[in-house]
Amino acid sequence: LRLFDSQSITLTLSANSTGKNRTGVIYLSGIGVNPKPIVVVQSVYTLLKDAELLGRTYGNASFTLTNDATGKTVVYSSSNTGVATISGSTVTITGAGTTTITAQIQGDASSLITKTLTVAKKSLAVSTPNVSREEGAANPLFAINYSGFVNGDDESDLDSKPVVTCAATTGSKTGTYPIVVGSGSDNNYSLTYTNGTLTVTYKIAIPGIENVISLYPNPASDAVSYTHLDVYKRQASNNAVLKKHEISPSRLDICIRVFK
Repeated sequence: LRLFDSQSITLTLSANSTGKNRTGVIYLSGIGVNPKPIVVVQSVYTLLKDAELLGRTYGNASFTLTNDATGKTVVYSSSNTGVATISGSTVTITGAGTTTITAQIQGDASSLITKTLTVAKKSLAVSTPNVSREEGAANPLFAINYSGFVNGDDESDLDSKPVVTCAATTGSKTGTYPIVVGSGSDNNYSLTYTNGTLTVTYKIAIPGIENVISLYPNPASDAVSYTHLDVYKRQASNNAVLKKHEISPSRLDICIRVFK
């Protein structure tokens, strides 16, 4: 190519590629001018792609890193194996947090590049179911249910397990009381909570006969039936009769005692 000539040149850059850049050399000469080398830089290799590192969450499947350094060996590494490990070009997420991913063309230190991989916590739903008991009774054991564990994890893997509290005591009056679950934490899970409700009901008693019906004579009829029982609701604090209450047979377990 001579100086002052107007001409388009297509240059394929591959054989002389080094480092991050793809380079090629052409020579420009003209009248009275010695040939001068001109280095043409096309672009930088893309050894790490943002799209492959973004939006990762604990529990995601392994993924592969790709690059455009065709014909070259790219070596990858992770600075924090507690967040991610790399085998070849395959990244395996091991925990939530951040790690620095390094990529370098083998044998070429000038090609080194780093990017940050951020792994978000997995959402874990924690709830406690609604329960009930009679007034004067102790609170039942409050259960905790989980939804969202991954990688074979369970409650034993949590850094701090949730706890359940309820303000109701044996002396609490009838009504509803919140069952509050909370106070858990973990490096790999973001815990969200759903509370339950404890319902304290009236204690049912049949004055004088202690829930026993005696039948005479014996043998009695094969079929025993009744339409209703008169029962009373009592206040646990002072055992005072509040009101007479009619209850369906289907809602009261009774013992039938037969005498000869």
